[in-house]
Amino acid sequence: MQRYFQLDVETLADAIALARVERVTLDAFLLARGLIEETELYRGLAEALGAQFINHPFRLTSGYPFEMLLSSGVARFEDGTGGASVIAAPRGIFFEDLLMRVFTGEKAPPIASDNLCQNFPQRI
Repeated sequence: MQRYFQLDVETLADAIALARVERVTLDAFLLARGLIEETELYRGLAEALGAQFINHPFRLTSGYPFEMLLSSGVARFEDGTGGASVIAAPRGIFFEDLLMRVFTGEKAPPIASDNLCQNFPQRI
């Protein structure tokens, strides 16, 4: 795991333990403490999962509000071919669920940072 998130073993182990103590998810802890940038967090998750990392602006498919991406961590996006694909921008429990797929080998959708979404309302 450490090679994907560019954190040494001790830092990652401490982050996991402290996130549990503080009753927050690992991604929230890492981001809040500035231990990793959001783009690098998602890039590392995609790499660990063997999933595509979407590192360019994207648009959610019509009818999928930005809030759905934030609340569920998954939405459909325009894939540039006139079709649509599923994209994940997981936070919280959704991030941890996808992270577990590293160990189970389950397939994961493409991963992106929600800050690359082009059709979102003013960020909160």
